[in-house]
Amino acid sequence: HVDDVCRAIWTVMEKGDLNEIYNIGSGKPTTVAEIISLANHYIKSRGKITSMDPPQFHKDVQCRDFWLDTTKLKSLGFDQHISNEFIVKDLCL
Repeated sequence: HVDDVCRAIWTVMEKGDLNEIYNIGSGKPTTVAEIISLANHYIKSRGKITSMDPPQFHKDVQCRDFWLDTTKLKSLGFDQHISNEFIVKDLCL
């Protein structure tokens, strides 16, 4: 959500070290399926969502799970105030 991102950037500007990289995110693993499921709920879709196994090539070359490590950002005192669920709901309504 823009408010949290702006707060995070401000926190880094005020308290962060020069020439450091700070990841901005929830710091919690969230699957694409979870986001899609929330969006499906909030738009009141009657469509059925199905998943399929990726081709072998994608299994070989892509990471299955990843998320941003926000440890350095949190060490500056930043905490996410707006939940991922609220963000999806806000985008859908």
